[in-house]
Amino acid sequence: MRKLIYGILTLLLVVTGCSSNDSKKTEEVLRAENRAAMEAEQKAKEEMKAELEDKKQEEQTEEEKKVDDITITDKESVMDFIFQQFDVSDSYSKERGMNELTFTYEDFNEDGKEDVVVYSPNKDGFYDIAFVTVTENGYELIDEFEEYSKNEQSIVKEGNFIIFRGAGGGTGVYKKFLKIYRYVDGEIAFTGVALDLEGHDTIAHDDYPNGKPIEISSELIDRSGKFNNGEDIWFAFDYTYMETDIDGKLLLKTCDGYYYNNETNAYEVQQLESKFVTKDAANEALVSDGRYELEQLMSVEKLEEFKVVEVSYIKMGEFSLILEGEITQKGRIRFDGLYQMYCFTSDEAFLDYPIRIDDELTISTHIRFSCFDQKWIKELPQSAHESLKENGELEIACTINKIEIHGAWGTSGSTSIEISNIDILSNTTSDQSELENNLSRFTNETLFSLDEEMYMDYSKYQLVVVPQQESINDDKLGNRTVQLTDSGNEFPSRIAILGGMMALEITYHENPLVEGSETKTVKLEQIKDEIITVMSKMPYD
Repeated sequence: MRKLIYGILTLLLVVTGCSSNDSKKTEEVLRAENRAAMEAEQKAKEEMKAELEDKKQEEQTEEEKKVDDITITDKESVMDFIFQQFDVSDSYSKERGMNELTFTYEDFNEDGKEDVVVYSPNKDGFYDIAFVTVTENGYELIDEFEEYSKNEQSIVKEGNFIIFRGAGGGTGVYKKFLKIYRYVDGEIAFTGVALDLEGHDTIAHDDYPNGKPIEISSELIDRSGKFNNGEDIWFAFDYTYMETDIDGKLLLKTCDGYYYNNETNAYEVQQLESKFVTKDAANEALVSDGRYELEQLMSVEKLEEFKVVEVSYIKMGEFSLILEGEITQKGRIRFDGLYQMYCFTSDEAFLDYPIRIDDELTISTHIRFSCFDQKWIKELPQSAHESLKENGELEIACTINKIEIHGAWGTSGSTSIEISNIDILSNTTSDQSELENNLSRFTNETLFSLDEEMYMDYSKYQLVVVPQQESINDDKLGNRTVQLTDSGNEFPSRIAILGGMMALEITYHENPLVEGSETKTVKLEQIKDEIITVMSKMPYD
């Protein structure tokens, strides 16, 4: 029995010993397998990381390649960028922009690389000014703005400054000008300096400088050499501005010195000269802000072409000025219903400057509705009387020997003149000879024709027809209305006729494309210096 139990124990021990060895071997295998799995996983992670890095590097290389392919001189790509950045009309194509817009290449943002400014030289279709550069991200805007320049514009970089030059104006006014910009703190900044270069102003101002059209001119002198910066002409310069009348007489001259302060990024301006110029240098001291002072005229015996006969002034009371001399003025005789007599009106000033009575009143030195001895009317030939009756006025040139201005505080006063001779300028017959006169009686001005400005020197023409725009000569024209239709929805069309016409036919077509549509023709005869207002419906306009 003991032998049996011992045998069983021995067997159990043997069996148990075998199981312990097998377990130890299994754990080692598992550890090895785990270690291998971890190493494989780590290797996979490293391979994935390397693959991601390679992919990222490929993408960066591709992006860099794309940027390297972008050039500032590629107009088509720049236009694509412009169309993305700006609200461009659907009717404005990229091809049109490439052909019509101006592309100017300069280093505008001062990074050592070429940039481009894109704009329309005549503001046709695209109205912005876009400064574009190339960065690591592709095309980017340096800056953009819109300038007012009605006719033409250009942008160049001169030295460290960006110069905008433009031209434009309105009725009777045309100017060429420039504005100075500079790249400061990441933007194209306006320096605050805008200069008129040349032009004309044909609007007759009653108060400045003498009621006559003026011509504008200027002069720029480089002073940058004073500051050891001779290459940059806009760093320091002198600017002279001048106004002259149509006879070439200097009316105004100013001169200012400009110096650019790099610390403030602005110009410092010093006034070098400013003066008004009169015919008689002795009268210059009498001019203040472009006006004569009535009180100061009490101390002078001569004022321009006139002898000063009388000057009186009572503050907040009556005033008077009597001048004697001899001048010839062109103008018009018209009947004045208020005074019940014929009066003379001229667009020419008899003095270079208006006269300031006091702080509240400045009177014009134009002869307007001035009374004169009516004997001159009686001495006019019959043809002149017929012209006065037919046209309501008579163009004359008269020799004036005396001018009297009388008034009271709060009124502009009244003017009377003494005349020693009258020459009739306008023909008084109603035949073709009327057309032989030029139009020098009208004030020259700037008009618009086919979207372009046209300077009108009326002395060169016998007839001018101005459709659908106002003129500074409107007050010299009569008015006539032609009613072509009577629907209650008429639209006015305006035609100004400066000069004489034997006849004018106006034909109305309701719809020219449809045969048998309503038509009407009106014939006007003997037209001279009139505004014709045509009233008609326009259902198909």
